[in-house]
Parts: sequence; C-alpha cells; structure tokens
Amino acid sequence: LLVLDPAGSVSTFLKGNGQPFTAINDLTALPETGKVLLVANNALTEAESTSSRLAAWASSGRAVIVLEQKNPLKFQALPAEMEPAANEGRTAFAEDLDHPALRGLKQKDFFTWEPGSVVYRDAYLKPTRGAKSLVQCDDHLRHSALVEVPTGKGVMLLSQLAIGEKLASNIVAATLLNGL
Repeated sequence: LLVLDPAGSVSTFLKGNGQPFTAINDLTALPETGKVLLVANNALTEAESTSSRLAAWASSGRAVIVLEQKNPLKFQALPAEMEPAANEGRTAFAEDLDHPALRGLKQKDFFTWEPGSVVYRDAYLKPTRGAKSLVQCDDHLRHSALVEVPTGKGVMLLSQLAIGEKLASNIVAATLLNGL
C-alpha cells in the first residue's frame, strides 16, 4: 500500500488501525513494487488531475484509490467518459451494496454525515461509458460520488464522498476507506 497524503490525516488513521503502508511524497516516480495507491483527500494539484499517470500505473493490474479532491480527475486522467461537476449534498444512494467497497453498509449510512452533515462534494456526472457508478447522488441522481473505473488489468476507485475529511470522526467514512 502506497499512500500520498500531504496533510497526514489518512496516514494517521491507517497507523491507528495497524495498517502498514509506504508513504510517498509525490506521483513522479511511483514504485513498481506497489500494488495499491491511496491518494488522500485534496492531495492532487491541478496538473496532476489531468495527467494519465494514475491510470497508466493501475493498468498493469494495480489499484488506485482517489479520495475526494478539490481538483478531481478529468480529461486524459480518466479512461472513461465522465466529467467532474460542482455540487454538494447530504444524501446519496448506494447502487450496489454487494460491492466490496460498500460491504457492511446500508442505504441509511449515506444520509447526513456528521460533523456538518455533508456526504459528498463535486461528485462526477454519471459515467456514460467505461466506468460503473457505485454511489449516486445530486439532481435526479445524475451524479456519482463513488465510481469504479477499470483500467487495463487494474482498477481506479474515485470517490467524492467526504471520506478523508470525516475519517477521524465518522464510522461510515472509516468503513468505506477500509472497504476501498
């Protein structure tokens, strides 16, 4: 497990749960030995949000988990047809509660996360091709707060749920991170 976490909040959670990981400082030279890369909330720059580096790294059979970003992946960074959007909400709906990332959760777990009640921010428009929406939300449920994107032999899990932001104080956020 490789972790890019400039703010340290996800690393603190992982250490507290006895989860071993290797901290990385940037995405320029991702180790070939890594199997899973976890990008903590708001860790991506504007330039990194458009780079195909994460998808390329995942394509050989690895997993990339990207928690909520102010600069969400877009353009060539997404090997699927979907777009970032501007929104915020307090209710979302799981589309596949049997998915490993959502195991142990119920629909009621996606309603008003404390502190502050926000469940998601800047959720993607639902993918039209090349990805699967796992948690839907916003206007007429046309957005996805959690998306699974196959990339070659690997996978990317992109979340705009407030997981990293609420990790220290919300059991649903912690359960989701463990599932991811």
